[in-house]
Amino acid sequence: MKKNKYFLLLIISLMFTSLCEAQKDTLYKSLLEKFSERSGSLMKREFFDVGKIRGMKIKMMKITNLTDPGSKTLSGARFECSTQYSDYIAFVDADELDGLIASLDFIQSKIFNDTAKTYTEVEFKTRGGFKSGCYFSQNDNKWSGYIQVASYSDKSMVFLEQEDFGKFKNMVEQVKELMKQPFVK
Repeated sequence: MKKNKYFLLLIISLMFTSLCEAQKDTLYKSLLEKFSERSGSLMKREFFDVGKIRGMKIKMMKITNLTDPGSKTLSGARFECSTQYSDYIAFVDADELDGLIASLDFIQSKIFNDTAKTYTEVEFKTRGGFKSGCYFSQNDNKWSGYIQVASYSDKSMVFLEQEDFGKFKNMVEQVKELMKQPFVK
């Protein structure tokens, strides 16, 4: 009887662990990813090149559900970076682009013009886990920027110089402009 209790507890704990893992997998997904992964639908994904910065590609992405004409078309940004062994992709939803642009502008105009007294990080994070920000290094006595395409891997980091922030912001703004184009809708 005692062995059955332990066996039952083991089974329950394994089921709980797998349930938690499955929920964690969907916790950090953009609306674009969730929409794109709908089963039972024929999905059309279109990619429009915007540019490249420090090896990271930036594209505007549009997803259309072809089997449901009443379904909405979603658009947003797609960021891609590659290492020797892995490719990393992140999606930033259209409703998050204004926040990303405002954050990049704030970092450029305010943060970079300030000096921190200790090691400091400033970061913008999307619901899908894409990160962009900067950190102050006391050793170098300067701010350095970064983009992390996949929140689960430090290998997906792209390091930016201060002057790169303006270029990156312009590319994100181009994504927004592309989303307004008639051929995109």
